[in-house]
Amino acid sequence: MKRISLFVLVSSLSAQTTIAVVDFEAKGVSNDEASALSDRLRNELTEFGEYTVVERSQMEEVLKEQGFQQSGCVSNECAVEVGELVGVQQIVVGSISRVGDVMSVSARIVSVETGTVLTAASYDHEGKIGDLLKTGMNRVALDLAGIELISDQTSIFLETRIGIFSPEIENFNKIYGNDAFIPTLVVGLGTNHNFLVARYNLYEQTGQSVVTGVDLDGDASWRQEFITIGLRSYDQEADPVPVYVELAYSIGKAEETITTETPEYTTLNSTWNNPDIRGGAVALGINIPFALGFQFSGEILYVYLPIIPADDKKINTGGGQLSLGLTWGLGM
Repeated sequence: MKRISLFVLVSSLSAQTTIAVVDFEAKGVSNDEASALSDRLRNELTEFGEYTVVERSQMEEVLKEQGFQQSGCVSNECAVEVGELVGVQQIVVGSISRVGDVMSVSARIVSVETGTVLTAASYDHEGKIGDLLKTGMNRVALDLAGIELISDQTSIFLETRIGIFSPEIENFNKIYGNDAFIPTLVVGLGTNHNFLVARYNLYEQTGQSVVTGVDLDGDASWRQEFITIGLRSYDQEADPVPVYVELAYSIGKAEETITTETPEYTTLNSTWNNPDIRGGAVALGINIPFALGFQFSGEILYVYLPIIPADDKKINTGGGQLSLGLTWGLGM
């Protein structure tokens, strides 16, 4: 049999993978409709820029000269034969069927060299075939090409957290006791798993004032607020339990008041405050979706808010926090 190949044509265009699309087999739809869907798939694959796609007219010309009918070509063996005649590396075959109001597209890419299926895709559509043409074939092409669909839809989330906060200040626990629970409010806005995030933390604690060598009956109170603004990025490969990392800039303020009712020591009453403490923060967490856009979340947060008092010894007024939260997202 005389063989006419498009190999010279398609290989000269680029080093991209050469591919051809055999018209889909029609089941419950007209041949014209199946042909239109096949043409759309050719266009979608071309637009990806990863393939050199043989045009329908070129493929039909070669097959006609060889006396080959592509209609009904759905088997891997037939696909390989067509691919060899046309001179491509890969060939797409498939079908479009209708059952009631549902149309189903089934397609696969076959290696012409080995005859094996490289990728496969299926797509079900309920409604008009025009809508399948406009949106469904793009999804089929993405799946066949192994391209993940990334949405540019803007998403927003709100998050409330409660967790144990452990300040790094020396002797803090001697005065104020052990770790305390603090509330946190978080809001995020972003796209494609990356969010600009702002959070607010409030930490208040009361304790027993202590002066070395003095029997002092007094009270101590600590109030600290800090805001972090940063970027949270979700790991797209961690589905269905998204893992995120957050890096942020922190701004905080802290105030401590020491009081005593013991007359001879009232001169020790004092208030210290620093209204402008700046540093950074890093967080690692997970979100577990459960219903209606809500997610459970767990997080480890470390905040660095340094101050340098009169003795020039740097103190971190921040610390670590382990927290649980509830997240609600729109568009996530």
